Amino acid sequence: MEKGGTALISVIMVTFQSMQVLSWCLESLEKCSSSNELEIWMVDNHSQDGTWEWLERYTKGKYNKPFADIHLLRLNDNMGYAYANNIALKRARGDYFLLLNPDTLVSENAIQVCVEKIKSDPSIGAITCRLQLGNGEMDNACHRSFPTLWNSFSYFSGLSKAFPQSSTFSGYQLTYLEKSGSYPVDAISGAFLMLTKVVYDTIGGLDEDYFMYGEDIDYCYQLKRKGFLVWYEGSVTTIHFKGGNGGKKSKASLKHFYESMIIFLQKNYKEYYPIWLIQLMTIIIKFIYFIKLNE
Repeated sequence: MEKGGTALISVIMVTFQSMQVLSWCLESLEKCSSSNELEIWMVDNHSQDGTWEWLERYTKGKYNKPFADIHLLRLNDNMGYAYANNIALKRARGDYFLLLNPDTLVSENAIQVCVEKIKSDPSIGAITCRLQLGNGEMDNACHRSFPTLWNSFSYFSGLSKAFPQSSTFSGYQLTYLEKSGSYPVDAISGAFLMLTKVVYDTIGGLDEDYFMYGEDIDYCYQLKRKGFLVWYEGSVTTIHFKGGNGGKKSKASLKHFYESMIIFLQKNYKEYYPIWLIQLMTIIIKFIYFIKLNE
C-alpha cells in the first residue's frame, strides 16, 4: 500500500478495563507526525468498566480524527492478550503493524522514526522505541536478552540490581547499555512492538498459549530463529503507564506472569538444556510464584 513515499501503519491496541487511560493514548496518536497514515484497530477483551462504551462514543466522532481509519472489535470473553492481537493482525491492512498498549503516550516522532529504521534495513524483524515509566525511569522490558539460566539467576538473585553496569550480571535487562542508543537486542516489549507485514506473513501471529505476559519475548525468539534482528531505537520515546490495561499485579495476573515463564522455558529450551534441568527450573519458578503470592 505504499504510495508516494507514505505507508499505511496498522496500530493494534487490546483493551481491558482501560477507560481511564484510553483518551491519553489516542490523543498522543492524533498528535503524532504519522497520524494520517494510521489505521487503528481496537480489540476489547470484554471490559466491564465502560471501556467499550467510551470507544463507541469516540468512534462516532472519527470524522474529526486525523487517522486513515479506525475499527472496533469486541470479544465476548477475555481470551487473552495474544488471542486478541491475532484477531486484529489477521484483518490489518497496513504495510507495518504496531502492537501498542493503551496505557502509553507515544511521542510525536516515535512511530515515524521506527518505520524509517525498519524500512531501511530488511534484516530487522521487529523494532521498539525507548519506553519510560510514569516516574521518568526506563521500562527495562523494552530491551532485554533472553532469559537464559544465567540471566534468570542473576535477575532473581538480585545480582543484576546490585551491579547494573555489569554485562556479566545485568545481561537480562541490559542496564549497562546506553538508553538513548540504537542497537540490536534479543527481545523487546509488546507495549510498543512494530513489525512489517512481510515479517508477519513469515512468522505468523503471537503464540496463544500465553494468556498475558511472555508472548512478546517468545515472538522475538521466533524472529531471531528465522534470522531477523530485533531492534531497540532509543532516540525516541514512549511513556508506559504500567498497569493501565488491566495488568495490575492481582493474583490472576501474577499467576499468568509466572506461568508465561514456564511456557517459554518448556517450549524453547528443551533443545538446549537437559530435561532434569528444565524440570528443576519449573519447580523453582513455581516456588518463587508461591512466595510472591503470599507476600
